[in-house]
Amino acid sequence: MEGGGTEYKKGYGRFLTNRSTGKVFWSPYKYIGYVEGKDITKNQPIGYNKDYSLAEKLIREQGFDSLPKVVSEKELDEYIKANGTPELYRGVTEERAQMFCRGNMAISTQQESHYGSGIYAGNVFSIAERYEKGYIHKLSLIKEARIETYSKIIYAGDRRDKQDYWGNIKIARGVDAIQVKGAGLNRAEDYWVIFNRTAVIIADKNYRR
Repeated sequence: MEGGGTEYKKGYGRFLTNRSTGKVFWSPYKYIGYVEGKDITKNQPIGYNKDYSLAEKLIREQGFDSLPKVVSEKELDEYIKANGTPELYRGVTEERAQMFCRGNMAISTQQESHYGSGIYAGNVFSIAERYEKGYIHKLSLIKEARIETYSKIIYAGDRRDKQDYWGNIKIARGVDAIQVKGAGLNRAEDYWVIFNRTAVIIADKNYRR
């Protein structure tokens, strides 16, 4: 992919800068496939800070904000079964659901996001039900995705800026998502924080009951 995003514009696209010529051009969003992250920590030193927008900047620099692979319900189920990838659910508004599949990538950067900035999903349907506002997505991560797994206890007592620090380090090192085991109401409920939207395969359907 050419260039890196410099700013967002309302709608289904973004401004990009051609790194060779310095020219800024408008690029509509389109599915370009999986974008593999690189280690950009040398270009972007990461330190403890309370700049909750840093994750967005790193995601744009990695190219992680391009579109996910949108498929039918049947195709998603077959993919999960064939590849053993996680079955995940995400509760959002209908506007956010459509934006996630076809528009700008919006991540959680609010201070109540317990495990840092990113796209939150859960491994059980009830997690999505607790957060949904009209729409529940079913999704997975592609088999090539780079995933790191943590126990909830790792984050216990951490300040929010420290949690974001660890998340930002993962983005800068090219990690696509983290799984936080037992982060829900019981040990069976895992939270997933996704950084790379191109590593997502998602069904174009509302699973809200």
